[in-house]
Amino acid sequence: MKLLTIKSLAVAAGLTLLLSSCSKEAPNIFNMFDVTLDLETDKTPDADGIIEIDDTDSVTVNYTIACPSEDIYGVALFKTGSSGGNVTNISATRKATGTYKLYAKDMGAGITTYRIWAVNRASVYLGDGYKNIQIKVKTAFTYFTNRFMYAADTAGKQLSFISLSNGISYNYADAAAKSESIDMGVHVSRKDTVVKFNGADSTVTYYPLIVYSTAAQPNPNPLYDFSKWAKRGTVFSIPEDGSEEKLRVNFNTSTKIGDEAKKKTFSSVIRTGYDKRAEGDRNNVFTGKFVFFKTPEGKYGVILFNVAKKDAAGKVYVNLSWRTQL
Repeated sequence: MKLLTIKSLAVAAGLTLLLSSCSKEAPNIFNMFDVTLDLETDKTPDADGIIEIDDTDSVTVNYTIACPSEDIYGVALFKTGSSGGNVTNISATRKATGTYKLYAKDMGAGITTYRIWAVNRASVYLGDGYKNIQIKVKTAFTYFTNRFMYAADTAGKQLSFISLSNGISYNYADAAAKSESIDMGVHVSRKDTVVKFNGADSTVTYYPLIVYSTAAQPNPNPLYDFSKWAKRGTVFSIPEDGSEEKLRVNFNTSTKIGDEAKKKTFSSVIRTGYDKRAEGDRNNVFTGKFVFFKTPEGKYGVILFNVAKKDAAGKVYVNLSWRTQL
């Protein structure tokens, strides 16, 4: 019995020694790097350490980074969400200084975090001083996603109108009551056109999708009377290739939206044309397309037509996402 107790004590003591020795040898990520980093910015952070700027602005960062234990051969600037740091190679030194200018247009709306770190001759990470730079670009646009509209029907029950300022779709009666806020309607009309097949003329009937302002003259939607409506007069550009990624990345500031939209030509009506390459559903010419617009207040925006097609019941609909300058 005594022997068992002694053996048990010995095993316990051995385990304690093993665990304590492992604990001593394990590196602490909070103090394992001896690099220091001093930062100075031309704009003052708030109480949470965040620098807020407009989407046309920038932040200048002056840094001094030092490593007492090993030579520095490069300094990296890392932006949250990127695949890796952008390394600037330098001559071997224990202390390096430099300047970065960080532009809002390269960040987009919201908070972006940057880190600055040192690397050795083998491009191995040496440390970042446990510091970062957080910059918040003010959001100067509204953003709506996954909104539906249906082509107009004779009964006026379909949600064939939309306000780009509040993201709400309306049927004819509800839109009439809020006509001062209606930017866009969708309608499908009938068109007969003569095309050549195997060298012979043939009449083909198709149903182009029409996107229009209620201020358009003549009225592009004869199903409805807009004579008593307050007409906003929002205008649109012709469709061009787009995607959700492009909407998110290319138009992530109000300035980018405006700069691109100002290159466009606008009209109060746009529509699909006949396309023999899309015999089954010719309105898919709108699917995956950008349409830029300009409001009566002079604000610009960009619509992404995620989908333009028929549902299971044969009704034509569009699904939209868009951004509008504030």
